Parts: sequence; structure tokens; C-alpha cells
Amino acid sequence: SIINNPLLKKIITSIGLIYLLFFLLYIIDKGILIDLPIQFYFLQSLIILFFAVFHLIDLFSDKPRLDLLNEPSFWITIGVLLYFICVIPMYVGGKLIFGENGVVYEMGVYSINYICYSIFFLLITRAFLCKAPVKP
Repeated sequence: SIINNPLLKKIITSIGLIYLLFFLLYIIDKGILIDLPIQFYFLQSLIILFFAVFHLIDLFSDKPRLDLLNEPSFWITIGVLLYFICVIPMYVGGKLIFGENGVVYEMGVYSINYICYSIFFLLITRAFLCKAPVKP
């Protein structure tokens, strides 16, 4: 209800339906598993990146904000972008990093995930510390 753009509503609905269809086809083909394969993480990352980029475009195309550094959504969006841009290469090279059963073979490369998570949570903390705007 907070999204005013009808085109964006259609895009969100389409992405949700396509993802659900992809998921159902996987369940029909392979059955229900405890862990999802790496392709789902890659697809989820792309979807989240799409929304983060869209939010940044919307943030900068709107009227100029006087103090963007005190805007919590800015810090969270930057954290999301940084995290998912850094971990998508791990999902692309998933066969090299993860085994067939999901066990991590290359812990040195996988540590990128932990470093990016740490930065992401620091940026969420920064968003939490933003000063609330004073309302007259």
C-alpha cells in the first residue's frame, strides 16, 4: 500500500509470481529438500539488488534531501547493495566454493560473506543512530 507507482506494483507482482513458479517447478522436479540450491540464492540476490537500486534511483530522483547522511533508508540500502554485490560472485562460482551437499570447500573465499555481513550490520547500526527529523 505504500508503493504509489502502478508499474512498480506490477513488476513486484511479476517477480513474486516468477520466483514462486521457479520454486514450484524445482519442488516438482527434485522434491522438498532442507537446503535450497545455490541457484535460488543467486536469484534472490538479484531480486534484492533490483529493489535496492530502484530505491536509490527513487531516493535521488525525488526532491533533494538536505541531510542524506541522516536518512536511515540510505544507509540500509547502501549496506544491501554492498553486501549483495560482493557475494553474488560467490553464488556464480558456487560449484568451486560449495560442494554438492552445500559444504563450504573454500573457507578463505567464503570469509568474504562474513566480512560483508559485518559491514552490512555496521551500516544498519549507523542507520539506527540517525537523528530523527524534528517535526514542528
